[in-house]
Amino acid sequence: MGASEKLRLMLDFHSTNRDVLYVQLDEDATEPPAFATRWMHNIAKRSYANEDPPRAAGYELAPRPTSDLGTSKNYFYREYGVPSITFETGDNSGSRVAEAKDVVVCGSDDRRAGRLDGD
Repeated sequence: MGASEKLRLMLDFHSTNRDVLYVQLDEDATEPPAFATRWMHNIAKRSYANEDPPRAAGYELAPRPTSDLGTSKNYFYREYGVPSITFETGDNSGSRVAEAKDVVVCGSDDRRAGRLDGD
């Protein structure tokens, strides 16, 4: 990256036995604050909003503390202080996966422009 460029977000895609998003804890400092929780809340309003707790596009939000494990989420958060999300897609999630990725990654025009509810 050039001197005038700044990393803003890291997304890491994997597959596993269920649909889950591993993120920092809300109290971990990110810019914007509590990015992952606020992002998922906005997405949950658009899809699967009848679940309790709401799940963004059917994905479980799983905050985890930063640790010494050699994961990309830990590395990018420690090195750059950016929101770092590991996006795990269930092996048997079926056709819903493509639609969910579009909602989670792209969202609405407001999310593509970098604005979240409350900003």
